[in-house]
Amino acid sequence: MAITTLAYVKILADLYTRAETGAPTTASVGAIGDIWLDNSSASATYGKTYECTAINDGPPVTYTWTLLTRDDAKIEIAIDRAEKDYLSIRGIDFETADDGVSPDYPDGADYTAAEMVCYLNSYGTYQGRGEKSESMGDRNAEHDDKLRGYPLSIVGTIERYQRAQ
Repeated sequence: MAITTLAYVKILADLYTRAETGAPTTASVGAIGDIWLDNSSASATYGKTYECTAINDGPPVTYTWTLLTRDDAKIEIAIDRAEKDYLSIRGIDFETADDGVSPDYPDGADYTAAEMVCYLNSYGTYQGRGEKSESMGDRNAEHDDKLRGYPLSIVGTIERYQRAQ
């Protein structure tokens, strides 16, 4: 299990029109261009998105939903990087869950990691985040303080530890 999920990143990045339970069917009503996010962690298609690409006159009226994967690979790669960066900032490994194998992530780690992924991919409100000001003449730019390349407004919640030597 990763530190955050495809669905969580897509929600923060606002990459969908509607969040639903499960994958759409031909009976799932939508408008052309609607993006359906399966937001049910119990679903086999959790985190996947579908676009309504056709409405077929009936009877009965049916809807064609096409799997939309354009951002999935980029998000999955960024989730892996965000987890490594989170660990680097934290300074110690994650504890393990009761099974002794799975990581036991701190509370809120999924949200912070999802924000890190959105920042890495410049999604929505995360595009340009961390910039204080920018002027056009002579190209001046000021940025918020950063830690490992991320604005402190995102990674400032990560508890940092020093390893004992």
